[in-house]
Amino acid sequence: MTDCATASTRPTWTDAQTRTVHSIRAAMAGFKSPVVPPLTLEELSRLPQDSVAPAGISITHAVAQPCKNLPLELVQDTNIQPKPVVYWTYRAEGDPAVPAKALFYVHGGGNTTNSPVSTTYIPRFHQLLESAGKKKTVVVAPAYRLATAPENAFPASLQDVFAAYMALLHDQGYEAQNISLIGDSSGGNLVLGLLKLLGDAGGALPSKVALLAPAGDLTHIFSAEAASAADVDLFAYESYEEMAGNYLYEASSSMAKACGQAPSSYRIFPRDHPLVSAAHVGAQGWAKTAATGFSGVRIWVGDADQLADASHKIANDLKQAGARDVQIKVLQDMPHGFWILDVFPQCGQTWREVGAYVVA
Repeated sequence: MTDCATASTRPTWTDAQTRTVHSIRAAMAGFKSPVVPPLTLEELSRLPQDSVAPAGISITHAVAQPCKNLPLELVQDTNIQPKPVVYWTYRAEGDPAVPAKALFYVHGGGNTTNSPVSTTYIPRFHQLLESAGKKKTVVVAPAYRLATAPENAFPASLQDVFAAYMALLHDQGYEAQNISLIGDSSGGNLVLGLLKLLGDAGGALPSKVALLAPAGDLTHIFSAEAASAADVDLFAYESYEEMAGNYLYEASSSMAKACGQAPSSYRIFPRDHPLVSAAHVGAQGWAKTAATGFSGVRIWVGDADQLADASHKIANDLKQAGARDVQIKVLQDMPHGFWILDVFPQCGQTWREVGAYVVA
């Protein structure tokens, strides 16, 4: 695999863009997933000191209670039980309590890092509100459990995302037809997990789904074309592997080395389980979801992205299952994570396109 501290470039990149990617790759070289005690509910309810709400935007939080009607698949492991989950709401100041649209956003970060109130996401959600028409829309983002400790391994994150979505329906009063799901990278994979659970259980499906390069295949078996993007990816293959290993509390993971092997009572999900990796749902697995007739799916992915195969597989599976209006946009020379790299004009353009799509 290519050393993450060095990188080549792509034909359309400027010198500034190449330097930015090289700098990030150098900073991320040797990245290790954090293995630390999980944050408490109180800690998750605090806005970090360096996170400041943009002018005219309020950021508030609420707590969704553990969901009592979780699908059996997510409660079979007695070690990882549903818990209360904090979710954050971004809205224009002065908006009504329940604006016309809710954008349910699940953040990325390899299932082990990041937060919906980090300095990474606050400006992006501001962009999203502006693009969507901030006087009629809110962004709601769950602070789901990160796999930094054994008790937060999968399926903790999906339990939290499911509970927060249910709170949006039952506590906040939104109709499913006025909700769109959005997710980037690992968050996009969680969005797809939520979508499958809702479809299989006959739950209230959202109006639309927008995905930014969903990290939907944790087997990390890449096509030759996808593997050729390793020299411009922000993360090394080994880092993707480590994040996946900790997410599932695998025996070879750094979490297992730090905390000890998972007790026999833990259920270790395989990487190709359809709720772990959306690329392994398959057309037949999407049949119930597709039959509901929800409005559609849009996927944005770069052709310089090691993880791009999953986006194409998921789009094809949904189409074959009969889902209507499934489209994928491939962006030339864009690496994984381009949507948080302002040095690329495609970053801002994609947020504008996502915003326009989900409220149309």
